[in-house]
Amino acid sequence: MGSGRSGSTWLAGLLASPFRYRLLFEPFHPEHVPGADLAADRYYAPGAVPIEVSNFIDRALNDRINSEWIAQSSNRRLGMHRWRWWPKVRVVKCIRGNLIIPALRYLYGPTLPIVVLLRNPGAVVESMMRVRFPWAFDLSTLISQDEFAQKYTIPLKALGGCAAGPVEQVTVRWLVENLYLIKNAEGLGVRLVFYEDLVADPVAQITRLCYELDIDVFDGLEEKVSKPSYTTHPRSPAKKGHFSPGAWRAALPPADVRKIETLLASVDFTYPR
Repeated sequence: MGSGRSGSTWLAGLLASPFRYRLLFEPFHPEHVPGADLAADRYYAPGAVPIEVSNFIDRALNDRINSEWIAQSSNRRLGMHRWRWWPKVRVVKCIRGNLIIPALRYLYGPTLPIVVLLRNPGAVVESMMRVRFPWAFDLSTLISQDEFAQKYTIPLKALGGCAAGPVEQVTVRWLVENLYLIKNAEGLGVRLVFYEDLVADPVAQITRLCYELDIDVFDGLEEKVSKPSYTTHPRSPAKKGHFSPGAWRAALPPADVRKIETLLASVDFTYPR
């Protein structure tokens, strides 16, 4: 799980690289998966998840949705992505699903591994300003989750009122999606992974994560970690092998950097990396 432009495609691809591992790509993306609007940007209180929502989630996580979007990272030669007996491990990569994590934990219990990838919100904003996915700037569903705001003391209305422009909108999206997880990761049984740690020592960090998740480490990991994911923007520094976590400050106009910092300060948040 993670916010868009956090490196989740890269990490998920590395975790799903071993033989007979299957990557399910963004099954909670309503622009591409029918019914995903039940999950995207939504919070459900544990124990009060509507049956249609739990049914959709179950179909998504158990690979029972026939979708070329979800299967885009899978081996589709000879229709292998539809061989139900083939995968021995499924890695599900989700964006726009962070708020549904409490419901996932309730529905599947403590044994379901949930990893959340975090990246500096400034870097996320800078990357999103390149790709400009329309959904990233639409906060209407996200900031209407009043039960979520009350449960985790997130000032949704105040944050929504600060989202006057695209930079603020993406920053608010990041805060809503991640702030409560940083504070409640242990209680929710969530493993937080920081993009900056991965970049600093990718082989060691991913190997350790695989051991924690009890999954295989890809034999060619050392070579593969240096390759950006296929969703990397053509103008991204990652395309040239440049992974500088602080480069976003120089890439954004100073006024935009100030907007981001002002929003983070408004909720007394300092990114821990």
